Amino acid sequence: MGILTFGLALVVFLAGCVAPVPGPAPAAPVVAGEAAATAGPAGEPIRIAIILPSSIIDMAWSQSMYDALKAVQAQMGGEAALQIVYKDNLVDVADAAVTLHDYATDGNDIIFAHGDQYNSAVFEVAAEFPGTTFAWGTAPAFVC
Repeated sequence: MGILTFGLALVVFLAGCVAPVPGPAPAAPVVAGEAAATAGPAGEPIRIAIILPSSIIDMAWSQSMYDALKAVQAQMGGEAALQIVYKDNLVDVADAAVTLHDYATDGNDIIFAHGDQYNSAVFEVAAEFPGTTFAWGTAPAFVC
């Protein structure tokens, strides 16, 4: 599951950095049985949680991440393969740490903290949950 988790995390982060490119028509939709084959262990959906500093409709930083996750979800076959929970407009780092802890306790497989301000909270909570993948993202020196 580690490689799948890393690959999914990489795809989501990079998806927010590229403009849509027109291409061929999308492939046929994934049927329920196929979606289960791409899900986590024992056919369970991969569960992703994300905290965002602004609204999922901010037309910028937070929306690009949320939209990228929703695109990955659709490509994987929907909620049967990938479940997403989020908390947006989360500015206070102490509140973020509580939310990260709650998401880890709830059994989410991957938890994204989409902003530099969450640095300390991610490292603090991740130490308590070694079986959960945490991704902390920012791009001060990275140009898409």
